[in-house]
Amino acid sequence: MRPIFDRFRDYDFQFWVAVQAESGEPAKIHRLFGFFGKDECNKWFDIRQRRHEVAGYVSDLAIASGLADAAALHNPGDRATAIGLQVRYALISTTLRELARLIRERAPERLASVV
Repeated sequence: MRPIFDRFRDYDFQFWVAVQAESGEPAKIHRLFGFFGKDECNKWFDIRQRRHEVAGYVSDLAIASGLADAAALHNPGDRATAIGLQVRYALISTTLRELARLIRERAPERLASVV
């Protein structure tokens, strides 16, 4: 596990993003999705993937995206930042969908090569 998430327990991984959203802390969520390590990997995705919680990551991404959408509508003074976040989340979502598509397409080939 990554040292930054050492204090997280199962509950934290499952609900941290939702709790922050409900507490009115969107900046913490946006920082989480913008946190990259020296390996240039998003650390929230990395830890959620290692824990086999990609579906949870996708749920967190939907929350973050919704917060960016709301900020773009309701905070005209900070619209440029909100649009930047919308673009970030759209790119992440598109990348995940493309990876899922590639896995689905190649799964039969891999199964056939194993058998």
